Amino acid sequence: MNPKEYEQIDFTNVNILAKKFAQSIRKIKTKLIGKLLEYETYEVAKDEIARTLDLLDHLDENKEYFKERIGKVITFLPLNQPLYALTCFGIVPSLMATEVIVRHPKAMSRFFEDMMNLLCVNSHFPNLHISSEERETFIRKHSLCKINPDTKKRISSTK
Repeated sequence: MNPKEYEQIDFTNVNILAKKFAQSIRKIKTKLIGKLLEYETYEVAKDEIARTLDLLDHLDENKEYFKERIGKVITFLPLNQPLYALTCFGIVPSLMATEVIVRHPKAMSRFFEDMMNLLCVNSHFPNLHISSEERETFIRKHSLCKINPDTKKRISSTK
C-alpha cells in the first residue's frame, strides 16, 4: 500500500490546481486550437476546449468525490476528443489518486505527445503518466493477476 493512499484530500488545493490548469489552457487557447485542428474540426476543437474548461472551473460540483486519496488508476483513452478525454480520465483522477497511467490510442501517438508538451501536463500533474506501450503489453503490465502456485502461470483477474 502506498503511504499516501487513503489520506484525506484537501479539496481547496485540488480546486486551485484545476483552476490553475484551466487558466494555462486559456493562455494557449489559440495554439491549442491549432494543435487540435491536426486531429479534429474547428467546431469540435472549440467545443472540446469549452467542455474541458467547464469541468476544471466547476470541479466543486463533484467535491464529494474528493474525500480520500485512492491508489493507482489505469485507463485507456478513446479516439475522440483527446483533450476532454485526457481531462476526464487522466487529469481529474490524478487529483485524487496516488498515480494515474493513461494509454492513448496508437493512432494519435505523435499528436498526443505534442498536445501533452503544449499543455505542459507533466509540470501540472506529476503523478499522471502517459504510456505508449503496445496494448497487450500495457494490459499485461497493469492488470490484476493471480498466479497459480503450481504452474506459476499468470491468470488475469480483470477480464
